[in-house]
Amino acid sequence: MAPVSRRAILAVAALIGAAPFAVAAEPGRGRVEMRPGDVVIGANWVGVTNCAGTTLPGVNVFYVPAPGFAGTDRFKLDVGYSSGRTVRAEVEVVVR
Repeated sequence: MAPVSRRAILAVAALIGAAPFAVAAEPGRGRVEMRPGDVVIGANWVGVTNCAGTTLPGVNVFYVPAPGFAGTDRFKLDVGYSSGRTVRAEVEVVVR
């Protein structure tokens, strides 16, 4: 992996019952890549009490800035659940 100054990496868990993530709005100054991979639950995740350190199958979301770009960029992700519910998250990335 490249240092964060070249590539900001976000790990997002695809929890049980979640469909694959979809990019709802592309970033203006880079691109988003999604690859399957394991995700480790952190102790500070909202709503997680006894799961810290647990590894789940998930999706790794990579933001790759355009060559020479430094600054703030944004994109949106949708995740659909088996219940039919869809949740949208706006992600802000700072590239230095």
